[in-house]
Amino acid sequence: RLAREQHPDRGCATPEGHQAFVQLQQAWELLREPERRRRYDAALEEERYALLRATALTHDVDLSDMEYAEDACGAGVWSCSCRCGAMFKLTESQLSAGIETLECQSCTLSIRPLYRMADEDT
Repeated sequence: RLAREQHPDRGCATPEGHQAFVQLQQAWELLREPERRRRYDAALEEERYALLRATALTHDVDLSDMEYAEDACGAGVWSCSCRCGAMFKLTESQLSAGIETLECQSCTLSIRPLYRMADEDT
């Protein structure tokens, strides 16, 4: 129905009317085939999930408030619990690389470990 209303032959010869008709036509082409619609819906869901992750709640956590242990190779690993029960783990290599946030694998919470890098001269 919208396509008929926006069709250029029906007197909607304005640039805006033409653009609206082209958008409707593209949407119809995309959504009329079940497989293409499924892929489109999956892409929308992924975008929504990415947006949630981008706007996830981030808490500052001081490194000294995290539990420290060493792995089998003797490298440091800091950890703390997430509100959902999962664990945040920060490795020495991540710390050296200057990681800014850790994301929970089970929920949308992320933490920002607070620390200062030691000067190598001292």
